[in-house]
Amino acid sequence: MDVRGACVRVHFRGQSQVQIDRKAGAGKIIYEPPRSGELTGMGANGRPDVVIVVMDTVRARDFPPGSIAGTGKPLVEELHRDWVEFPRAVAPSPWTIPSHASLFTGLYPWQHGVHHRGTLKLDPSFPTLASILSSQGYRTLALAGNAFLTPISGLLDGFDTVGWCRWIDFMVRAWPNLGPSFLGEYREGLRQDEAGEDSSVVSEIKGVVYNGLLKFPYTVEGLNRLLSHLANGTGSYAVSPWIERELGKWVQSRKVSESIFAFVNLMDAHDPYLSDPASDRSLVDWWPKLRISQAPADYYLNRWSPSRWEGESLHQLYLHGIKTVARRVLRIISILKECGRWENTLFILTSDHGNAFDEDGILYHGLKVTEPIARVPLWVRFPHGEFPGKRAKGWTTLIDVLPTVLAETGSETGRTWQGVPMRNLIEGNRKTPVIAVADGIRALTRHPDFYPEEIRQRLDRIWVAVYEGSRRVLYDDYDGQLTAFSANPDNGSPGNDWVTEPNAPADLAEIARQTARRMQRRTDLPSDEGVGRRLTAWGY
Repeated sequence: MDVRGACVRVHFRGQSQVQIDRKAGAGKIIYEPPRSGELTGMGANGRPDVVIVVMDTVRARDFPPGSIAGTGKPLVEELHRDWVEFPRAVAPSPWTIPSHASLFTGLYPWQHGVHHRGTLKLDPSFPTLASILSSQGYRTLALAGNAFLTPISGLLDGFDTVGWCRWIDFMVRAWPNLGPSFLGEYREGLRQDEAGEDSSVVSEIKGVVYNGLLKFPYTVEGLNRLLSHLANGTGSYAVSPWIERELGKWVQSRKVSESIFAFVNLMDAHDPYLSDPASDRSLVDWWPKLRISQAPADYYLNRWSPSRWEGESLHQLYLHGIKTVARRVLRIISILKECGRWENTLFILTSDHGNAFDEDGILYHGLKVTEPIARVPLWVRFPHGEFPGKRAKGWTTLIDVLPTVLAETGSETGRTWQGVPMRNLIEGNRKTPVIAVADGIRALTRHPDFYPEEIRQRLDRIWVAVYEGSRRVLYDDYDGQLTAFSANPDNGSPGNDWVTEPNAPADLAEIARQTARRMQRRTDLPSDEGVGRRLTAWGY
């Protein structure tokens, strides 16, 4: 997407814009045009704009992209220019809904209750980041390529404008004119989301189709090759290609005096995995890799175990998706720069969870908090490029996003948060450990007897990982097994080397046990029937 010309350029004749500040009782300069005459977004009272981009399913060890020769270089240069890297970042959950609930509320899954042993719908009594910023005068937007990030889940409460994907977005990636399922005012979106809820039968049919496509991914690849040809060879795939287009329109429509908060979810690194048209040009290039089953159910039912070549091929296809994500992040940055919003923007780039490719007995994500799944990328561009090129020392987690945004925007709530403003973790350590927790087997939301009993016992359990300093403890609540590891995230390798210790540190072990007990508690929570049907429709 070429964003040049997306925003109107405003030129000044050397004067500053002046408004009356009634509290100060005098005229106050709220905007000083730069010498170049470019429009620079400052927001109300100079508060920074906020942009959060979640690169769904991107794991830390593969980001920034570079595993495929020649990819990711522009983004790497951008990140190292004036961003802060947080290499010790942990996702609180290994799948979408609980992790996003933590990002938006600043709470762990056992606190907000959004997980498989609680509910899949966020209770409206929890204040969200969007609702807090909206009450502070921010204009808010959420654009999601993930079908679970819709009003029916409660996760978008507080956003003024919302947009989310169609069911076919995962399959149709080479058609640039594809539009959103809904884009508009939140209340209207909630009404349409509830009215358009699929019946159980329709959800089952969609789930069967989706799983079938995962089992034969070459059918999806063939469809997109055909669509690419019909679209005059777009040359790239994108899940929900409308996101950048609608983001540009929305940012352009905002007044310079308005502070904005935009949330974007990009799904290009999520299965099903497709090839990269730029590198896999012919049938001979992509056919062998796209013949591999991508159905996790077959993997966990012991019907299929990927060979080493198959595992490496799936990983390569995944890296192609990350390369697409990198391109799209650069487009979003370009939109902000073209609209004069970049200089005073707090930009948080992260993921909701990672992914595994037959590592530690896990395919994809959602069942366990192993390192490929729990460790996520986290890069922060503070307003005006503060702390350029820094590499943070402290552990961080997605519950730190909310207090970070509130601290940077000066938004007072009168509440205390368990999370830590991330600028405090650049040179220092947090006082408490960070925690990741897995809530069991996702297929239980579809059919309790989908897996045989012996497989359910192996998979449907709570796992807790606790991180502090150079230590990590992994706890299996099913049999009470504890494993302690030693970590050195600064060793320069793409992953982290974990060395088994003879005994688990007692303090972290007790935190892990307490966390597992909290995850088992059930309370009166809002109905999640609609979200459950949506999970079914997407093959869970």
